Amino acid sequence: MLRNSASTAVRVALLSAGFFVAQGIGTEPKIETTIAFSERESVTRQPLAPQLLDDKWLAARGRSPIFTKR
Repeated sequence: MLRNSASTAVRVALLSAGFFVAQGIGTEPKIETTIAFSERESVTRQPLAPQLLDDKWLAARGRSPIFTKR
């Protein structure tokens, strides 16, 4: 699944739904996009070798205002 969004909310929703989420190549004017895979092995079969979101990204998610408002 390709999404023309790199927003934290979209990525967290996909992760929560059980997808493996990676950074996609940007499209004007976006710097990056989001790619979601239903199987981890699918990531390695992609020609441009997308990178799954790492611990650094997951830690930053906790600092996002979208999750701290309550």
